[in-house]
Amino acid sequence: MTPTQKSLVVGSFARAYAAKRNVGRRFYLELFARAPELRPLFPQDLATQQELLNQTLATVVKEVHRLEVLSPALTALARRHAGYGAEPAHFALVGEALIGALAEETPGGLSYEEEAAWGAAYGAISGLMIPALEDELARAEGGASLACGAESE
Repeated sequence: MTPTQKSLVVGSFARAYAAKRNVGRRFYLELFARAPELRPLFPQDLATQQELLNQTLATVVKEVHRLEVLSPALTALARRHAGYGAEPAHFALVGEALIGALAEETPGGLSYEEEAAWGAAYGAISGLMIPALEDELARAEGGASLACGAESE
């Protein structure tokens, strides 16, 4: 990410935050509109999920100039999501829903440059998370294969 993109992410999020907009609420509306098949992966009451997403976004924006600081937390988050049924293919849908939610909830919307900056930020974040998710899925699959192999002996 360029320094300009980082500044655009911080500035656009500050507008949404100052207006007390609920990006998390809008995100889940966007995600399930785009991919209704993902709804069963989430609890019926999304209030906690929405708040967690809002907090995570605030943390990411705070550290956008130093994303490497977030790497351990993001990889741990990805590993946990393996247990929730997340798949690497879901990341594209999540990114689209996130940018759509930000565009809707940010007063004045997002400019083309701000959308591109959020796309770059999400690309950097998912670039950290996807390998961790894939690793965790492979580890879990390997454990399941070992268990099945032991039963067949």
